[in-house]
Amino acid sequence: MTFSAPVEVRVEPALAIFIPNIFTPNHDGKNDVFELKLQYPRTFQLQVFNRWGREVFNTSTYGDFWTGSGASEGAYYYLCRYSTDCDPAEQTVKGWISLAP
Repeated sequence: MTFSAPVEVRVEPALAIFIPNIFTPNHDGKNDVFELKLQYPRTFQLQVFNRWGREVFNTSTYGDFWTGSGASEGAYYYLCRYSTDCDPAEQTVKGWISLAP
């Protein structure tokens, strides 16, 4: 005797990017750089601006993250454009990051 039953399987996409809201470049080995965690990056562009809109950091190399070198404590605006191997459509995320001592 064989039984069967319908089963619905739903696959939710994993969070493709993690962006912290604070970093502390004090060389203690914890959160020393503004590091975005991205799964399977294909393209990547990160810009960081100070509160007056002046660009203080820019990279198109994933893994080259902002160290906060020469920057003062405070809030900074970031703009990140990326695509991944799982989703080749370009995504844009933006927000604020706090640099703390």
